[in-house]
Amino acid sequence: MPQARTVSTWGKMASASCNEELAGTKLVGAWSKKHAAVLVVEDAKRNEAIVAFKGSNNTMDLISSISGGELIWYECVVRNVSLGRVHSAFCDYARDILSDDLIGAVNALVGDGNRDLVITGHSYGAAGAVAAAVFFFLSEEGPRAPSTVYTYGQPRTGDVTHVEKLYAATARGGAFRVVNRGYPVPHLPVCCGITACNSMAHCPFHNDVQAWYATSMHSKSDGTICPGPDGHDACGYSIDTNVTAHLWYFERNLGYMCMYADGDPSPRAEAGKPTPLRAAVEARLEARLAAPQAPSR
Repeated sequence: MPQARTVSTWGKMASASCNEELAGTKLVGAWSKKHAAVLVVEDAKRNEAIVAFKGSNNTMDLISSISGGELIWYECVVRNVSLGRVHSAFCDYARDILSDDLIGAVNALVGDGNRDLVITGHSYGAAGAVAAAVFFFLSEEGPRAPSTVYTYGQPRTGDVTHVEKLYAATARGGAFRVVNRGYPVPHLPVCCGITACNSMAHCPFHNDVQAWYATSMHSKSDGTICPGPDGHDACGYSIDTNVTAHLWYFERNLGYMCMYADGDPSPRAEAGKPTPLRAAVEARLEARLAAPQAPSR
């Protein structure tokens, strides 16, 4: 099992942008094993326990690991909990990172519902985030609490059996999948169907709700909420090979953020003065959603 690598302050490990966005929060611990890494954060002001899963820095490695045999044949069981049918690469990620120490840290923060549970992740870590949301809700070891989930560049993690478990496990009946432009990772593994993604058993299938940013992504950008199951087809966008669009979200390189003591190793991909992002982004997502509705099945 991965061992905790506790860091007492953000400044000892975080990039400048990480410090900027997370001022006033407390880093409870950091865990890593193989390609999986996760931070657990206490936000006393918002009364939230935040679990953040890091994605892969090597995008081609990720694409290679989730391409090939696209159908998802096997049930994913993590610590005796079924997550539904999940792609083997993402099931292995969840098994690697969901340790006694990590689960204990989340339980201690959430308590008896005293704090809201927020789970987030990018790329590989986005798949880990939705898998963890199901685990924390269903497992006797976990807080048994519904969570709010935000993912960035999330691949199709499982088939409809996993998606239905995720709907039950999340506070809003789904998860917000934020997608930047047309990079291929959110479209992998390839779904079943020609004109629409099919929710048949064993077919890779996305959860609602998708927020797609077609051309730019800043704190004041408007995303498009793509309705319907999988969300993939409703927006009608094409796939491209813009790696920057997969790594950079809201002016932040998510592949490196909060992971290096010497700051972000690559320059900002888009111009614009950095601003506190979370409140602005959440407000615009809420505006685009208009009235809360149960997601389509």
